Amino acid sequence: MTVRRLLATLALVLVCADAPAESAATETLVLVSPPDELDEAVRASLAPWRVKIIVIEMASGTPAELALSLGAGYVVWRDDDELVLWDASAGNGERRDVPMPLDDASAAALALSIKTWMHLGAPPAGAPAAFDAVGDTIAEPAPQPARRGAPAPAPRLRVEAATGARTNLGDDGRTDLRLAVGAGARTGPVDVSLGVELGPSHPSGDGMFSGDLSTVSAGVFARWGLTVAPSITVAPRLGLTLQRSAFTGTDAVDRELSATATSPGLDGAGVIEWRRGWLLVSAEVGATVIIRAQELQDRNVRLITPAHIEPAGLVRVGLVLR
Repeated sequence: MTVRRLLATLALVLVCADAPAESAATETLVLVSPPDELDEAVRASLAPWRVKIIVIEMASGTPAELALSLGAGYVVWRDDDELVLWDASAGNGERRDVPMPLDDASAAALALSIKTWMHLGAPPAGAPAAFDAVGDTIAEPAPQPARRGAPAPAPRLRVEAATGARTNLGDDGRTDLRLAVGAGARTGPVDVSLGVELGPSHPSGDGMFSGDLSTVSAGVFARWGLTVAPSITVAPRLGLTLQRSAFTGTDAVDRELSATATSPGLDGAGVIEWRRGWLLVSAEVGATVIIRAQELQDRNVRLITPAHIEPAGLVRVGLVLR
């Protein structure tokens, strides 16, 4: 009988010891440099779920690294006038504006937004309705090995302008200055953007005609950002483009000529981005493959550009909208 009781007791201890290990990460929230009003509001909002709240006054690295080092399921990291909300289990992040000035009402609304984001479900039976959250405050976590390559927090909606150079290997290696504009948003872990790139007009023709040739391209692009430092991400980017070429000029007897042609393309690039508050600065190097020849023809004009590759490099400056 004694042996049976010992075995039963040992089994119960093992089960109890194992359960917190499985659920600790999903029941721990780390707050990095939160305003006092937000700290209190979050504790009150999460009290029925008995979420363990760890407050850190200063932290280095990334939210993903912090979650890993502390075994936390969620990290709320203050970044100037924003909060970075990191969900460790989903491996992605969101951002929230911090209202200024932050009073009790706006702090309560922001805390409610955080509770909704955590998807905690219904509170456990018998949970207290009043403030009763478990909390700890520490100055800074012990240094942990950096874990690079975590998905970047969401940059939300943004607009960008860019300038750079593009080389047309199908036109004797001609290099042109380019201007571009675009807008993007986060969809799950992927940034999706639309962009238009303008190329300058340049002289073209032969003994039978002369004029100017210009190109405009539009495309849709997707990229997956990876964190390499608190404000820096790198990302591979893929896209589909349409390039429209237009020729205007005259022939040998001064008759006006015009012709246009459009070809699809595949775009690939590597991007590095620096973000500070609402400001984004990025650089990219890549190439566009024009997969079909372009033929511009009007009367005696016949310009043919074969399928070709266009290496490019651009610098972008962007603004976060919300």
